[in-house]
Amino acid sequence: MALPPAELDERLPEGEAPASRARRGPVPLLAGVVLVIVGQHEFADRTHSRLALVLWLAGLVLAAVSTRDTGADAQAEPIAGVAAPRTGWRSARTIVPALIALSSTITSWRVQHDGTVDPDRWALMPIWVVGVGCAALSVWQPVRGQLRGRLGAWWRTRRPELAWLAAFTGAAAALTLARLGSVPWTFNGDEGAFSVLSRKVLDGEVRNPFSVGYMSHPTLYNALQAATMSVAGETVFGARLISAILGTLSVPLAFVFTQRLLRSRRAGVVAATLLATFHVHLYWSRSALPNGASTFFVLLVLVLLDRASAHDRPIALVLAGISVGAAQYFYFSNRILILVVIAWVAATTLATRRARAGGAATARDFGARAALIAGGFVVAIAPLAAFYDVDRSALNARVNQISIFHDGWLHQHATASGTSVVGVVWHHLTRAAMLPFRTAPQGFFYRGGVPFVGWPIAVAAAVGLAIVMTRWSRPRWIGLSTAYWATVVGLALTTGPAETQRWVMAAPLVCIFAAVAVDAVATALTPTAPTPTTTMTTTTTRPSSLLRRRVVTAATGAFVAGASCWSLHFFFHDTHNVELYSDTNTEIAEHMAREIERTDPHATVYFSFRTPGVHSVDVLDPWTLDDAPPVLDGVTIFVAVPERTVELEVVQRWFPGGVRRDTTDGDGTILYTSFTVAPPAPSGSAAAAVSYG
Repeated sequence: MALPPAELDERLPEGEAPASRARRGPVPLLAGVVLVIVGQHEFADRTHSRLALVLWLAGLVLAAVSTRDTGADAQAEPIAGVAAPRTGWRSARTIVPALIALSSTITSWRVQHDGTVDPDRWALMPIWVVGVGCAALSVWQPVRGQLRGRLGAWWRTRRPELAWLAAFTGAAAALTLARLGSVPWTFNGDEGAFSVLSRKVLDGEVRNPFSVGYMSHPTLYNALQAATMSVAGETVFGARLISAILGTLSVPLAFVFTQRLLRSRRAGVVAATLLATFHVHLYWSRSALPNGASTFFVLLVLVLLDRASAHDRPIALVLAGISVGAAQYFYFSNRILILVVIAWVAATTLATRRARAGGAATARDFGARAALIAGGFVVAIAPLAAFYDVDRSALNARVNQISIFHDGWLHQHATASGTSVVGVVWHHLTRAAMLPFRTAPQGFFYRGGVPFVGWPIAVAAAVGLAIVMTRWSRPRWIGLSTAYWATVVGLALTTGPAETQRWVMAAPLVCIFAAVAVDAVATALTPTAPTPTTTMTTTTTRPSSLLRRRVVTAATGAFVAGASCWSLHFFFHDTHNVELYSDTNTEIAEHMAREIERTDPHATVYFSFRTPGVHSVDVLDPWTLDDAPPVLDGVTIFVAVPERTVELEVVQRWFPGGVRRDTTDGDGTILYTSFTVAPPAPSGSAAAAVSYG
């Protein structure tokens, strides 16, 4: 996607003032970038020398110092107060919807505390939706009869921005939905487990969308996944569609947030383009797991908080609270968003105090912000919170499974490694912090190499992160920095400090950091405005200034295009990349599932979670000719991994005439051998899959 021409770089929506940009020479910034490149090159070669790390850190410090005033000045950054709704806090238009939202919350709480065994809670869904909607309507009060005119004015002033949003949404949808059912080719076990639970929602076996299911994750995600499967089919495509939708919507949100944060459309275009093509984002937008929802919700919350920083309308605060509450129904790491909101409220309160608004005004604004966000959050989280109140062990069940502080893991690991507890925690923290740049990624889902985010983005993201940290305490920046570092700390406090499935929330933030760096470099290299030369009758622009701006724009576009092409090639060039997002056992399960589907559409295999209900047998002890052969009931498939292939000779002696087939991976290595036998008299029962594991 082409970047906007130079003259559109700073064209912003009405009401958005451009940032103050100090004019420093570009030499210190470029020198810092070069040092980061040198250090990153050493990291990519798996060099862990102190010199490489020192050069890398020195480059970040130099880049950060040279751009510390590039953004909005901290003292001039506007912090809006909290205005009352249009009709006031005590009007019927405010109180009535608020009472309905309160009634919805109380109803959800009481119904969830009903002790019914295997409860049906679908009736709570419309009550919950109405409550959430009324919470928003209590503070959003458009003037009757003026809504159409306001929408028309909004459309006229926002058309350029809306055109970009439409373009990014379409491009993201095309990249995410293309071959969604077959890329990645492997449908891993956890994807299958979530999909099976969603199928049980369709079958009526799971009837409470406000409970928890697989790995203690909330079942509302399964309800949404079941909805997409009911439309797109009970297929890999249908199971992954909900993540694809959320991943697609994340891209325009990245554009909106970055443009508002830097007051630069160029920065918004860079961030959205990088995210739409980012290989990590593409993977999690194509997964049947709820992890990818973190990308959508962190950007949505950041957009709403940024809007609340610059405007006095309370609707943004209520929607931010609702968004944080809704996010809790997805991946458990979305609890980080609670910390993001708390940090933002604290930063805005301090900024209000620094503006000498007075203690009473500061307290009033703090109370209003906290109450509006908390109100939206409580209404959204009420059904799930009530469930946790009944089953308190489920609240932190998943956290306890992976925390380094659970079951003495930390002390055991410290003893085994011969270091202190503090040393283990520090080691985990440094590995998590350097995951995008230096740490070898781990996990069962998506690994990649070093740097994990890819060479083109790694340098820009590191520089952008350093720049962001010089502004971290400002209200419009604290949400971004808190979300990133809370993700890093959360990752460090798990037993797998470099497992990438717990890093998903940071993926869009890395693209925003890269956009911050690109915008800083472009700003440093571009004149503030074309230099005019005036005569008695005309004003012209110096050709050298125009040429310089065009060269910078072209270079920016070339970098973004190169980074995007690299990332797309990395993700799509090998759609069956076992080393990237799979393993041998998963590959065996995948091939077995596909083979059984080809043999009998109604059959499945023991290792597959996608088509449950098959009669399956796992052979633990080797068969010999002295054993009695199994009784065949329908088509039967015997499967053996390579180390047990010799045992199939016994089966072939029992059932001569069967079909033997070797299944290999992309390198020609045998994954397993199958032997398919059809009984003399066909049976209508389901096939049996006998597995030698």
